[in-house]
Amino acid sequence: MTVDPTFNPPTPTPRAPGAATGVGLWSQRVGALRDLRDLLVEYRVDPGTVLEAIGLNAADVSDADQRIPYRAAAKLFAECYRQTRVEHIGLVAGRAWRLTDLGPLGELVLNSATAGEALGTLVAYHQLNAQGGAAYLVQRARTVELGYALFHPGVDEAAVVADAVLAMGAGFVRELCGAHWRPTAVHLPRKEPADMHPYRALFRCPVHFNAERAVLVFEPAVMACPVVGADQGRRQAVEAQVQRLLDSAFVPSVYRAVRMQLIQGWAAGDVIAQQLHLQRRTFNRRLAQSGLTYQGVLDEVRYGVSRQLLRDTELAVIDVAAALGYGDSGNFSRAFNRWSGQSPTAWRQANRVPQS
Repeated sequence: MTVDPTFNPPTPTPRAPGAATGVGLWSQRVGALRDLRDLLVEYRVDPGTVLEAIGLNAADVSDADQRIPYRAAAKLFAECYRQTRVEHIGLVAGRAWRLTDLGPLGELVLNSATAGEALGTLVAYHQLNAQGGAAYLVQRARTVELGYALFHPGVDEAAVVADAVLAMGAGFVRELCGAHWRPTAVHLPRKEPADMHPYRALFRCPVHFNAERAVLVFEPAVMACPVVGADQGRRQAVEAQVQRLLDSAFVPSVYRAVRMQLIQGWAAGDVIAQQLHLQRRTFNRRLAQSGLTYQGVLDEVRYGVSRQLLRDTELAVIDVAAALGYGDSGNFSRAFNRWSGQSPTAWRQANRVPQS
């Protein structure tokens, strides 16, 4: 991550998490969440009680093609943990997913020629399935990173979501390249669990906790792995369908772009506008029409990520500041105080995740 140590951007107070226009409409495709009932029964937990606690019922998650609010999906994972008290429940839920559970996107991925094309497709069209978090792919000379970053401003269940999503990602790559595949490292933005065995057993590689991001790291050679059974003709047909389905909602696209740019070190409005193929004046006008400003979106994303890292990891405040593009921890602390009414340290002490 590259951070300009001399740059300290302005930090006006953002609205409450989730206050952005339309955030409540951001959705998640049900997919394999329909099978959580069976998982909960195995742990002797009533699925109806879990669903009721987050405002859903069995009919809401009965079909893979249905959509539920993204925040409800995140809360569903957290509620499963609360009622089962199984710390690695996210891994258990995530490893049940298959590419076919992604609907048209999964079919597009499975009909890619290589794993590299498949993963690039998964990232490019991920918003078809989830509008509150973004999958991303970073290719370097000696490593490839497949990661996931939350940007929904109202989600506070980052740790269990990260567990679930990386378990899904590992399963997806194994579908493409064979069950023998293993990453070289896994990074999770959560405290080290009491029991490491489920993580080591699933990923079969070193697992690093208290990370800034949720990432699977693997060797570049994986990208050339041919996808067995891929049908390029079928891919072209499905791609036309996917293009028609692709969500073009402006607001979640802005949040997604900001979150991805923060991973690179700093998010500039001109860059975000360019990525969305808009002139900056048009970009600002469309934000204003949605009741937003660019600085407000940036602050809201930063506030959400900072809460996730302060609550779910043991990262030092200075490292949290760097992860958000701040040149020093003092400017971050002042901004966080404006957002929450507390210093980062005080907020962390008041919102610690209890150890299981």
